[in-house]
Amino acid sequence: GRYPTCWAAGTCHAFTTARALAGQSIEFVSPMSVAVPISGGNSGGFEGDAVEWLIKHGGVRESLWGPQDRRALRGPAINQDRERLRIVDAYECTRPEHFKTACLLGWPCTVAYPAWQHVVMLADYVRIERGSNGFRIRNNWGDSWGDKNRHGVGGFAVFREGARIGTPSSGFAI
Repeated sequence: GRYPTCWAAGTCHAFTTARALAGQSIEFVSPMSVAVPISGGNSGGFEGDAVEWLIKHGGVRESLWGPQDRRALRGPAINQDRERLRIVDAYECTRPEHFKTACLLGWPCTVAYPAWQHVVMLADYVRIERGSNGFRIRNNWGDSWGDKNRHGVGGFAVFREGARIGTPSSGFAI
C-alpha cells in the first residue's frame, strides 16, 4: 500500500503462511494491526519488532482491521483475535545457512533486504539452474507485482543467491 509498513506486512505474511502450513485455518493477519500499535502505521520499522508484537500481543484478521486502516482499533472482537492469532515461536536468522535451513524445513520467514530497503516473506530456497540457487520471496506490493504461483496468487519473485539483492541480511523463521 501507500504506507512504509513492509516490516509488519512481511511478518504477517510469514505468520499467515506458517499457520496454513500447520493445517490451521487461513486467516490473513492485518499488518496494520501490528504496525499501528508500534509506530502509528506511518513509519518504517524492524521485522523483529513485528515478530515480538505478534508473540506478546497477537494480530487481528484483515476482515476486522483493514490493511490500510491506521486507526487504533479496540473492542471484544479485536481482543479475541489477538488472543488467538499469536506467533508461538520464532527463530532469528542472521546467516545465509539459517535462511536455507528454515526454507528447507518449510518455515516461512520475514526477512530484510538492505540493498532494497525492504522486508518481505521468504517462501523457499529453489534451484534456478545447475549450480545456481536462490530464494523465492513474496512481496506485499499486491497480486500484480512479480510472478504468480500455481494457485494464481501474485507477488512472488526469485532472487539469485549472491546477487546484489539475492540473500537477506536478517530475519526470523516463524
